[in-house]
Amino acid sequence: MDLETAKRFFNEHTEMLAVATSSVIVGAFIWYQTSDTYEADWVQACKDPTNGNMEQWLQDHPGMVSYAEDFEFGAFSGMVCRQTQLYYQLNEYNASAIAMMLSATTSMPLLMAMLLEAGRGDAGGALKMPLIFWILSQEFGLAVVFPLLWLPLYCAYKGEPKSAINPLRVYASLPLVLPQLVLTILIFYLNPGSSGWSNCVGLLAGPIFSGCSMLLSLIGDPSTEETKEKKEIATTSRRLMALMYGAAGLLSVATWLWLLFFMIIPAFGWSSIQGVCDELWTNAPTKLSYKSLELLALWFSGLVYIGVQSGSPQAVIEAMSISAVFGPGAGLCSALAGVAVSEDMEAIEEAKRREQDKKSKKKGKKE
Repeated sequence: MDLETAKRFFNEHTEMLAVATSSVIVGAFIWYQTSDTYEADWVQACKDPTNGNMEQWLQDHPGMVSYAEDFEFGAFSGMVCRQTQLYYQLNEYNASAIAMMLSATTSMPLLMAMLLEAGRGDAGGALKMPLIFWILSQEFGLAVVFPLLWLPLYCAYKGEPKSAINPLRVYASLPLVLPQLVLTILIFYLNPGSSGWSNCVGLLAGPIFSGCSMLLSLIGDPSTEETKEKKEIATTSRRLMALMYGAAGLLSVATWLWLLFFMIIPAFGWSSIQGVCDELWTNAPTKLSYKSLELLALWFSGLVYIGVQSGSPQAVIEAMSISAVFGPGAGLCSALAGVAVSEDMEAIEEAKRREQDKKSKKKGKKE
C-alpha cells in the first residue's frame, strides 16, 4: 500500500477508526479495573479437581462453596467454580440483584447483535463466529469483550445495515439470549448454595449457554447476489429484527419496573437515586462496584453500536432518553428496534424511487 492509498483509506475510514479506538480503550479500561474480580484463593482452589468428591474438596479448601461440577469440562474447567464463588459472595448484598439484573437486560440486545450481525451475507472475519465471543464473555465478561474485541471487528467487517439475514436466525436470536436473564433472576431469587442455585450458575457460566449459539451454524446465510428473493428476505428480516428487539425491550421494561417497585422504592424510597448510587458505587464493596462499572460499560458500548448501526445521533439520543425512564436495556432495545424500522422504511422509499426511475426511462424511450 503506497502513501496516497494509505491516506485515502484513512480519510475514508476516520470515523470507524475513531470508534474502534475509543471502544478498545473502554474495553481495556474495564479489563484492567476488574482484573482482580476473582480472588487468588478461588483461582487456586478451582484449579484442583474434585474427582467426584465434593465434600472432600470443600474440606481441603475452607471458605469455598460447592458448585455444579458436571457443567465443567474442556475450556470451561474452573469457570463454573469461580463464577459460583463470585455469585455466592454477591448474594450477600441486596443491591447486587439490581446491578446484575440490569446488566442482564442491557446484555440482551448486545448478545442479539452478535448473533444477528454474524448472519449477514456480506459480513466477514471473526464477526461470523459469535460462539468465540460468547465463550470469551463468560470468562472475561461481556463488558470487556464487546467493546474490546467485537465492536472494533464490527467496524472493520460489518455488513450493510439493510442486507438480508436469514429469518430463522432472527427468530432464534431472542430465545437464545433469554436464558441469561432468567438464570440471573433465579440466581438472586433461590437460596444461595442450594443445588438448584448451583445448577443455575452452572448453566449460566458453563458451556450450555454459549454452546447454544452453535445451533445458528445450521442456518445458512442469504446469498450475496442481488435477487428479488434476497430483497424479500431482507425486508422480512428487518421487520423481524424490530419485533425481536421490541420484545426484548418489553422484557427489559418488566424487569426494570419489578426492580423499581419491589426492590428500589421499598428500600430507598421515592427519592431513591442517591441511595441507589451509594449502594451500587459510593459505599459498595469492591466486587459490586465492579459490576456497576461493567453495567455502565455495557450501556455505553450499546450506545456506540447504535450510533454506528444507524449512522445518526438521533437514535443514540432516543436510547439515552428511554434508558432514563425505563432502564438501560429498554433504551438500547427500543433504539435498535427503531433503527430496524427506519432501515425498512428507507428500503421501501429506495425501491419506490427505482420503480419511478424505470417508469420515467420507459416513458422517455416511448417519446
